[in-house]
Amino acid sequence: MISIETDEKFKVLDLIHRSSSTPEKWPNTIQAIESFLNCTVCLIELDHAHRNTHRYGANTAADALITFLKSTQVEQEGDLSAFCYMVSRAELNQPYCKLQLAPVQAKGGARKMEPVTDAPGFMTTVFRSSKRIVIFSCLWNSAESFERHGVTSKHLFQPFSEAVSASISTRYLQEDTMHRCALLENSFKAQSQPVCIVDENLNVQSMTGEFKDFLARTDFFTLQQDKLIIQCRDLFACIQNTLAAPPRQIVDEFAEPNDETRQCEHIATTTDRHRLRITFRKIPTVAPDKTRGSLAYILIEVKSATRLSDNIKNVLNHNFGLSKGEVRLAYDLATSGSLNETLANLNITRNTAKTHLRRIYEKTGVQTQVELMRLILGLAGMY
Repeated sequence: MISIETDEKFKVLDLIHRSSSTPEKWPNTIQAIESFLNCTVCLIELDHAHRNTHRYGANTAADALITFLKSTQVEQEGDLSAFCYMVSRAELNQPYCKLQLAPVQAKGGARKMEPVTDAPGFMTTVFRSSKRIVIFSCLWNSAESFERHGVTSKHLFQPFSEAVSASISTRYLQEDTMHRCALLENSFKAQSQPVCIVDENLNVQSMTGEFKDFLARTDFFTLQQDKLIIQCRDLFACIQNTLAAPPRQIVDEFAEPNDETRQCEHIATTTDRHRLRITFRKIPTVAPDKTRGSLAYILIEVKSATRLSDNIKNVLNHNFGLSKGEVRLAYDLATSGSLNETLANLNITRNTAKTHLRRIYEKTGVQTQVELMRLILGLAGMY
């Protein structure tokens, strides 16, 4: 049979979880915890400089607790203050008893602590990131009350601290996501080129007006009820490679492990022979879900492909000793970005291309198509 106390406990825990979506409820939530546990609750958010933001209320007890933590130490942690320990080292959701903290020792002996309440209680770090740290504490009214409850107080404290941790973690994730969405939206407004974001199912999340014009002028993609349909096999392969790779990592053969662009590229030719560089980049997620993974998003950008100067052909011939056939292959491969397209453009067989590439590698000192393309594009920046 469920007792009234247990029923009230679940009501308070439910209120904590609801506060993740309605943060303005936190003052009432804190009062509900205090009423149920008959204690004073301190929920302290610290910014990146470890200053109290007072986000969860301007509580004098919270300020006094910070002063207390700065004036005490955790056993076996050397000269590190309890405050620094909670901020940087304490295990998340691990309760620490306030009575077990020792005064900081100064050179002249024990340093006099600032006046602070003698109320016993527990505290724990419930959230930590590069932007903020959150400490949750329950202080009982008297040592007698705390000692009378004994272990029970700790067991009462922990479910609430874990609930607070889950609630504020969810809220911070929501805020970070909304912030990123706002940045993306502003970035889109500033774009003057075709840009589109799709999810892993190719459902369009957002696109610029220029991308809509691109869809109308070309046949690489079509749009069916807000879903992007890929009409080109090579582009589909780029999408699959991008989805298969972790965010911000290399996703195709035309990039190296330390490539700063971290994108999959494809050079496409329109019906009027205009070359376009279509790039795909996986957008990093804020906080992956360890149980089911995170929904992936891909940023698609379309730009005109840079035309290489014909002087590059002379450089390849005179400086590296490439034959006319080898120059044609190297030049076209650098501009098209695709060996298959180069074979079609030059009307040569794959075996012929392999023979040319082997000789090109020997003469230029490169070992892969990627290195060859980078060499030629690098030369293009010089001439």
